[in-house]
Amino acid sequence: MRKTRSDCRVGTFEKKNGLSPGTVKKPKTPSPSIKPEMINSLIEEFLSNI
Repeated sequence: MRKTRSDCRVGTFEKKNGLSPGTVKKPKTPSPSIKPEMINSLIEEFLSNI
């Protein structure tokens, strides 16, 4: 297989290699998020330590 040029954009790379759009940049697992309950408990803990 040939090397890919360094100035090749993601969309072009996907088309050239037969990948579906979004394959390269799409994260495989969703990023973890903090739930509102967790934020509230952290704020309460912080305020109680002041």
